[in-house]
Amino acid sequence: MINLKNIKSLLLAGVMAATAFSCTNLEEEIYSQVTADNFFQTQEEFDAAVVSAYTSLYGFAGHNGIWSLQEVSSDEMAITQKGGDWFDGGQWLRMHRHEFTDKEESINNTWNFVFGVVANTNRLLEQFEAIEGSEAVIAELKTLRAMSYYWLLDIYGNVPIVTKFSGGDAEPATNSRLEVYQFVETEILASLADLPTAKTYSKINLDVANAILAKLYINAEVYTGTEQWQKAADAVEEITKSGNYSLESNYFANFDANNISSGENIFVIPYDEVFATGFNLPMMTLHYGSQATFNLTAQPWNGYSTLQEFYNSYDVNDTRIGNFLVGPQFDTNGQPIIDDSAEDNDPDGPPLNFTPEINELEPNALRQAGARVQKYKYE
Repeated sequence: MINLKNIKSLLLAGVMAATAFSCTNLEEEIYSQVTADNFFQTQEEFDAAVVSAYTSLYGFAGHNGIWSLQEVSSDEMAITQKGGDWFDGGQWLRMHRHEFTDKEESINNTWNFVFGVVANTNRLLEQFEAIEGSEAVIAELKTLRAMSYYWLLDIYGNVPIVTKFSGGDAEPATNSRLEVYQFVETEILASLADLPTAKTYSKINLDVANAILAKLYINAEVYTGTEQWQKAADAVEEITKSGNYSLESNYFANFDANNISSGENIFVIPYDEVFATGFNLPMMTLHYGSQATFNLTAQPWNGYSTLQEFYNSYDVNDTRIGNFLVGPQFDTNGQPIIDDSAEDNDPDGPPLNFTPEINELEPNALRQAGARVQKYKYE
């Protein structure tokens, strides 16, 4: 018979012996090292280094950052205050009413996120600019950095233009919105000749660069005071001439969980439930009880909902109205989901039923009020 007490004694003795006779020489023999001199040799190694610039984009679709900032301040979406739930210091009410201040978390989180992408691309550019034959990688990174500055230009206007990773100014001066616009345009135009023309799924190519230019030019009058409609049209025409894209017969194929075959998507951030987390939209918009509808591993937060006016702007026969989740909700077995905490004044009572109508923005919006977002396929 094996005695557990004897096993524990042996294990303890072994640990004590290992401690008593442990080696005091901690120098290790290193058989190889990865340095800038011996790593950046092949295209595979280039790709492995560049991928970190793209993984820094994962924060895009999280809560309380760039996506939240832009959606809740629009006429598409709101985060209603449901009693003591989702007040969050009043941030989202101020954001929706355009009464926000420079102290809002989402404003500062967005700043840190986008400048984090800028810093990452600057770090990689500093390494690749010392390597011969890396023009295509440099063009790719500069275009990704320009896309980040397009976001900064669009959201904040006047921001510092930072192009150094080491040896830069700790407190860089702010550039005007016009200067930032010119920087984005110049950086992309200078990169066009070195960017790949083949269609890509989640990497910068020539079409992505032209798409950024089109966005830049179509809002040029706001950014600079001068319209650039023809330049916007020319950039779009370049994408069309590439022949890389075509309209999908099924609109929702573009937003499927596996949309790599989409004929429309020009650039995506490829999220994954294990290796590339950060796509929090189902958590942000769905009701707590929706966990049973989609068999989610975590309970949603019941925050974001679509405004009734925006929902009603879709014709009932428009396929895209499927972007929204409305009506009675059921679990995976087809049974009605019951919200035991539904308010007494909810006309639908405990059975979970998403209605396009939102009774009020605050302070006592109903837990079930508002259409929910389901544009993207939830795994």
